[in-house]
Amino acid sequence: PRGWSTWSRNPSRTRFEMIGGKGRNGSVAAAITGADSGVFIQDHKVRPGEKYLVIAWAKPEPAAEPYGVTLSVRFRDEKGAWHARRDLEPTVTAAGENWQPLVVLVTVPEGTGSLLVMPGASGQGEDARVLFDDVGLFRFEG
Repeated sequence: PRGWSTWSRNPSRTRFEMIGGKGRNGSVAAAITGADSGVFIQDHKVRPGEKYLVIAWAKPEPAAEPYGVTLSVRFRDEKGAWHARRDLEPTVTAAGENWQPLVVLVTVPEGTGSLLVMPGASGQGEDARVLFDDVGLFRFEG
C-alpha cells in the first residue's frame, strides 16, 4: 500500500500484494503470502510519552492452516536505530479464522523518534495467505 514498505526473511518466496474485493467490506486488502517471516511497515514520527492505539483487521486463508498472524509495534531512536528496549514493543497474535481485530496500546518510551506499525505473518506454507484491512494508528490526547 502507498506509504508502506515491506520486509521478509525470505523475499524470493514471500509475496506482498493488494487484492481487490478481499477486504472486510469488499474493499482492497493488503496480503502476505508464503512468508517464513514477513511484515508490512509504516513509520510514524512520535514523541516520548505519547499514547497510541494501533489496530489492524486480519483474516488468515485458509483458516485451518496454523501460522502466526501478528500486529507488532517497534520503536526507532532519533537517529533511526532500533530502540534498545525491545520489552516495550508489543505484539498481539490472531487467534481465529474469520476477520478479527488485532489491537495494541502503546506509550512511546524515552529515546524514541518514530513508531513502526507492523502487521505480519510467519510460518506460512507456500500458498497460505493473510489479509489485512483497516489498519489504523490513533493518538490519545490528554
